[in-house]
Amino acid sequence: MVNNTRVVIIGAGPAGIALGACLKQQGIDFVILERSDQIGNSWRNHYHRLHLHTAKGFSGLPFMPFPADYPRFPTRQQVIDYLEAYAKHFQLVPQFNQKVTSVTPQNGRWQTQTADATYTSDFVVVATGLNQVPKSPALPDQEQFKGQILHSAGYTTGELYRNQNVLIVGFGNSGAEIALDAYEQGANVGISVRGPVNVVFLERFGIPVQLLTILMSPLPPRVVDMLTAPVLMLTIGDLTRYGLQKPSYGAAEQIQKDAKIPVIDPGVISKIKQRKIKVYSGIERLTETGVVFTDGTAQPFDVIVLATGFKTNLNTLLPNYTDDAQALKASTPGLYFCGFKNPATGLLREIAIEAQQISKEIAAKIPVH
Repeated sequence: MVNNTRVVIIGAGPAGIALGACLKQQGIDFVILERSDQIGNSWRNHYHRLHLHTAKGFSGLPFMPFPADYPRFPTRQQVIDYLEAYAKHFQLVPQFNQKVTSVTPQNGRWQTQTADATYTSDFVVVATGLNQVPKSPALPDQEQFKGQILHSAGYTTGELYRNQNVLIVGFGNSGAEIALDAYEQGANVGISVRGPVNVVFLERFGIPVQLLTILMSPLPPRVVDMLTAPVLMLTIGDLTRYGLQKPSYGAAEQIQKDAKIPVIDPGVISKIKQRKIKVYSGIERLTETGVVFTDGTAQPFDVIVLATGFKTNLNTLLPNYTDDAQALKASTPGLYFCGFKNPATGLLREIAIEAQQISKEIAAKIPVH
């Protein structure tokens, strides 16, 4: 079956439905294809404790803010409820259970193929997001370990690991929050941190760090780091005594150089300072009952959680192209990407900006009859 439309949007997460709302405002025909059977599927599959790390006031999608009675940092379930309400408000009806297998140029247009349908369109917007496929590196001598190893994508709640020794591998934002969750649910928690990390506060004196980042975004990253260094020293302090090394450059420069968001502390730093959550070095090898670290320390563990990130896996959709959204957009007319940047100013905020920009750009390219 061949379906003809002006725009195909791939993904019914925040980016996909934001784009849909913006195109609807422009009066442009579109279809949203979603591989699962529900809106916001990635948010539904995250660990239960997850909160939005950016303030709701700066995180609303176009034309509809988060509810006034939500807390400043909404919970995972509140974000899901908001996405559902957003889709209902703008009467967005995605085509569910439509896993896209390929997107190819075809006679000046685009052909998007799913398992049971073909869609032709003038434009394609990929809105599948950054967290598509877990990165699960093999650990040295992993086959020796008799306990459980899982990726953070499979972690739901620390309640399952009460009274067990749990090692979190990686100290990004997911690793930090999962470590705190496992500790709060009664696990004995350690974190393996291989390299230096930048840590910033979530909020201080009622001011979210996101607001400060937005206000300082016109400044060069190095200047931002110089201005914020005294504040971070007062609020976060020197973490080297607890096993966390600091990079040679600050959080803002890290985002520019490494495209990596610093750890936005959900409360885990206080537990580390209290020695309630232990920091270990990188992993040398696994044993039957635990881990030997690069500094020679050996500790027993029952569970290892790989908080080692995700990849976009764009090459599965676009087999002839590189797995680089920005390079693709620059070289491929009619192909857009929404939600593939994660700036310090906030992913949802960036999605709202991109969705409006893309919809206006598409509208400008449609001939007026």
